[in-house]
Amino acid sequence: MLIRFLKLRASVLPAMFAASLIVFSGAPIQGQPMPAAAEKLLQDPEIGQLRDHGIGLDAPSLIRLLEIGLSDEVRKSMPDKPSEKSQLAVYAMARLASAKSEAALPALLGIAAMNPPAGVESLLKYDTEQTSPESRTEFRIRALKLLQFNAVNALGIIGDTAALAVVRAVFQQEQHPAARIQHAISLASLGDSGGVDFLVQVISAENRRESAAAARAFFIITGQDFGYTENTAAKKRGGIAAEYANWWRQNAGNFQVDRDAVAKRRYEPTPMPSFQPRNTRDLIKLSAYYFDFKNQFRTYEARSQIANAGKRLNNDLLELMNDDSEDIDVRAEAMNWYYEFNKTDARKALRGLRKASDPEIADKANALLEQIEIDETNFRDPN
Repeated sequence: MLIRFLKLRASVLPAMFAASLIVFSGAPIQGQPMPAAAEKLLQDPEIGQLRDHGIGLDAPSLIRLLEIGLSDEVRKSMPDKPSEKSQLAVYAMARLASAKSEAALPALLGIAAMNPPAGVESLLKYDTEQTSPESRTEFRIRALKLLQFNAVNALGIIGDTAALAVVRAVFQQEQHPAARIQHAISLASLGDSGGVDFLVQVISAENRRESAAAARAFFIITGQDFGYTENTAAKKRGGIAAEYANWWRQNAGNFQVDRDAVAKRRYEPTPMPSFQPRNTRDLIKLSAYYFDFKNQFRTYEARSQIANAGKRLNNDLLELMNDDSEDIDVRAEAMNWYYEFNKTDARKALRGLRKASDPEIADKANALLEQIEIDETNFRDPN
């Protein structure tokens, strides 16, 4: 099984992509810094895998891989990793995007149009032959879609408007909303705002994942951010979604894509608010920054303050837990701390959240209630 090239905390990829190639998407990760060039996304193992297959890291060598494939010598003694050799094409496309290689356009356009050049076809053929006969057709279809996805992203990053017709066609034909969201960014990177109408539709669906990803893409393209995130409570989503629709309705007629601004925003991290905590809610919000490994936002201190306060925070935690307008991450983190401080005594409050309007809160309540049952069982029978 292959893993994704870019591990997305809030997935912007359709489920069909989950079982195949590592994906280079150029999409931002929630709360994490994004490198300025696709090349920096390639870590040493991937570079090593290219070299192990006799592939140079310069643009001509990478293009040769896409157009001609692996040498006969490498094929006689194929390295183990990556197990799916189509992955090498993804690595090559990422580096070519980083280099903004216009010489790669013919190969990339062929991949994007689902008519890959001979080199990519040879990699696909090898992978297909290593797949069980019953799964070969499905594997090839998925691999082609993933390669197309990566090629479109690379074309957007390279930025040559000669790719616009192909990218526009891929966007129009794509059926999966999550993939179309990314393609809308690629369109904008080529100067076409034609994907924004679709983004507004997805935001208006008011769900947690795709709507939040579409809101992020809307910001990347237009520079407008009205605050719809994966943590926006279901109760508040409708009002916030309407702000995106209203802005676009008023500005669509005169909107011109600023390609330089799109390129800059595409690689900026999703901003994480930095503030001095003034109350329990602030401490809980900071406590929920699980990826603050360097303690940039003083997350460790916030958790220490909460732990030291203990049950004295119970009333504040109950208020946050039961506020259906509060951010999902804040409510869930308040529930975690309330359970931590009260253990089995938290049962009554958690039961009241099993039918919360946000399914994530209901799931958290059920999980903590199950943990209470486990705690009680272990207490009765420590062995």
